[in-house]
Amino acid sequence: MIGALLAASIVAAPAWAQDARLEMDGVDYVVPAPAGYCAAGKAIDTYRAQGQQAPLSRAIVMFPCDADRPSADAYLISADLDRDRTTRRAYLASLRPSMADPVTSIREVLDTHMHHAFGEQATADGSLFPGDRDDVCGYILGMEELSIADEQIEAVMTACSTVIAGRLVYVIRYRQGSDFDAAVTAKSETRRIALSIVPASGATPTPRGPH
Repeated sequence: MIGALLAASIVAAPAWAQDARLEMDGVDYVVPAPAGYCAAGKAIDTYRAQGQQAPLSRAIVMFPCDADRPSADAYLISADLDRDRTTRRAYLASLRPSMADPVTSIREVLDTHMHHAFGEQATADGSLFPGDRDDVCGYILGMEELSIADEQIEAVMTACSTVIAGRLVYVIRYRQGSDFDAAVTAKSETRRIALSIVPASGATPTPRGPH
C-alpha cells in the first residue's frame, strides 16, 4: 500500500515526561511523551473542544505542555486497525521493492493522520520524500505548508511506520519551520518513541509472533 522509506541518525536520548495510552485490540499500550510535551493540558483541551480529535483510543496527539492551543509543533501516534495484521519483519521487507519510487499513495495516508492532529479542515501542500528503513521503521520525510484554521504554517514532518503487536503504527513528528535537516534528525526520535510503546502493566497482548 505504501511504498518508501529509511536510515537512522543518532541524537541524544530524550527524557520522558508523561505516559499516554493507545488502545489496540482491547489492549492498552503505554506511550511515553518526550520531555516538554504532553497529551493533556490547555492545548489538548482546545483541540478536543474544537472537535478535532480522532477517537483518542486510536490516535494520541502531544503538544508542548505549556501551549495554550494546538500548533504545528506536535507528535502524533496513530494505529491503523483497518489493515490486516502482519509482523514488523514482513512489513519492512514489503517496503524494499518500492523504496526508490516517488511517494504518491502515502499522501492520502498522511493526510488522514494529519486530520487526527489538526482537524478535518486542515490541509497540507508540499513535498514528501521517501527515506530508507532500519530494523524498526520505514520513514517518510516532508516539507509542508499546513493550513490550520485559516493560518498558513511552514512545517517539516518525519513519519516512522512500524508494526507493534501485529498492527501498523505511525509515529509522526511535526515541527514548524523549513529546516529539512530537522526532519532528518527526527528519524531517530520517532524510532525511539516507537520502541518505547509497550503494553500497560498487566495487559496481555494477543500473541502474533515477532513485532
